[in-house]
Amino acid sequence: MLKLNLYKRNILIRIRTPNKKLKNKTITELNYCSKPYKKKYGELIKELNQFTPIKFEKVFCIGKASFLKIDKHYYFSYHLGMTGKWSEIKEKHSHLIIKTSNQDQLYFTDTRRFGNIKLLKEGDLLKKY
Repeated sequence: MLKLNLYKRNILIRIRTPNKKLKNKTITELNYCSKPYKKKYGELIKELNQFTPIKFEKVFCIGKASFLKIDKHYYFSYHLGMTGKWSEIKEKHSHLIIKTSNQDQLYFTDTRRFGNIKLLKEGDLLKKY
């Protein structure tokens, strides 16, 4: 029972903040806010921005990966790694920023940089997860 409760708690940590802070909002931009993410994900972030504006629906999890539907056939996927979290405040180890139409901002913060982001086609999501 304790193991199940820890699992549910981990899922809530991964999805609670984005689902609460982005509910009923439109994502207007995703951008990097660190040099390591610019180098590693710069092209991916450009590709993700081609889908903006994105009407936020909800984030859902499959295992340790979390997903946000950004188009009829595409999903934005993220994994928080060991130390990752979402925050409304830019911190020293914030790497990605999500901006909304009403000027809200949400930061992907990952101290040890074990987290990752991906763009997945719906078919890949169904096959891999």
